Amino acid sequence: MDGIAAVDEKGEASPEVPVITVSSKSKQIKGIVTEYDLDKLVPGQVVQVATVGDNRKAEGKIKSVAATAIAANSDSNNVAAYEFIVEGNFPWSDDLSTIITLKQNQLLLPDAAVKQKGSKQYVYKYVDGKAKQAEIQTQEAGGRKVVQSGLKANDRIIENPDGDIADGTEVQVSDND
Repeated sequence: MDGIAAVDEKGEASPEVPVITVSSKSKQIKGIVTEYDLDKLVPGQVVQVATVGDNRKAEGKIKSVAATAIAANSDSNNVAAYEFIVEGNFPWSDDLSTIITLKQNQLLLPDAAVKQKGSKQYVYKYVDGKAKQAEIQTQEAGGRKVVQSGLKANDRIIENPDGDIADGTEVQVSDND
């Protein structure tokens, strides 16, 4: 174990005092995640940790994720919660509140945007004033459609295409601010 060893000679005379204490250089932070985001956490995954008050930041790694939910109390809203541990070299005192953030490189689609033709899925992208049909592959994760292929970040899709739309149809778009 990497760490700093401290010797306390009082431990030689007292069984309650340890003779040698090893303090790890890295710190651990315990986090809680609900059942809705549990599938996104994997041991070894890199996360960002920031203090709440002064927004100091450091990188950490998920060490472990609990296999069983925390026992519910009477204030529970019936959503299962799980503990996880993040390790890292956090340069702040142990008693500060922190926020753990996991960057997710996923594209999520609303159900209404995805159309089905046989076993193939597709969406309509908005390209140069026209609807362009694009075949996609998705995977269900937590009740959401996660794009596996066929779209990239910043592609503009038609969120709720009607039955009259086809590949090449001219489309007028109103941007929301």
